[in-house]
Amino acid sequence: MFKVGEHPLFYDFPKSLKVFQWHGDTFDLPAGAVRIYSSEKYENQAFVYRKAVGLQFHIEVDKSMVEEWARLYWNELEEEGIKEEALAWKEEYRINFTLLSNLLKRLI
Repeated sequence: MFKVGEHPLFYDFPKSLKVFQWHGDTFDLPAGAVRIYSSEKYENQAFVYRKAVGLQFHIEVDKSMVEEWARLYWNELEEEGIKEEALAWKEEYRINFTLLSNLLKRLI
């Protein structure tokens, strides 16, 4: 995922971000929204609109959540042809907890 816009709420977020994604839906941004992140498959991964922040990805997950989702939603994975290895926890996700914490502090 790549940073394509700037906003003070995301000042400490890197230009490239590894995140966990579990979605197949997308949406259009409201007029006046600032797009912050895009990916190859989904143009609107993160945005700011007035006082709201929208995230299309899961910055909050930890290893146990990924494993639990895989166990609970195995049928979705099978339907989409997604192999379990694709869900492997990546150490790069650890920085996301700090980024999320900082973002939430700026929102309150």
